[in-house]
Amino acid sequence: MEGTVRGTRGSHQPEELIAAAHASCYSMALSNTLAQEGTPPGTLETQATVTFVPGEGITAIELEVTGEIPGVSEDDFLAAADRQGDLPGVRSLRGERPDQPGGQPGLNMSELGG
Repeated sequence: MEGTVRGTRGSHQPEELIAAAHASCYSMALSNTLAQEGTPPGTLETQATVTFVPGEGITAIELEVTGEIPGVSEDDFLAAADRQGDLPGVRSLRGERPDQPGGQPGLNMSELGG
């Protein structure tokens, strides 16, 4: 995470852990999708950048994905990457709930004690 703020004695802030979970979930899902399509990635890296506003919480999580996928064009890679946004883990990290169309507002770390 860029611009990271560490807690006391080297501990991590909750928003750092959420960013790591989001990046990991996304990478695993994309890797699985590519493998199911017969083109497993050689490498795949996802970087998450969190925007945290005191009093509001996490207002955005931006993902940057890079990888080497033999036999896949950039357009096919982008199409596979775009399909990952509908996964339950990714949707929940955006604050959406499956029982409410359109989801909820972003995660508020102040409500979680962060």
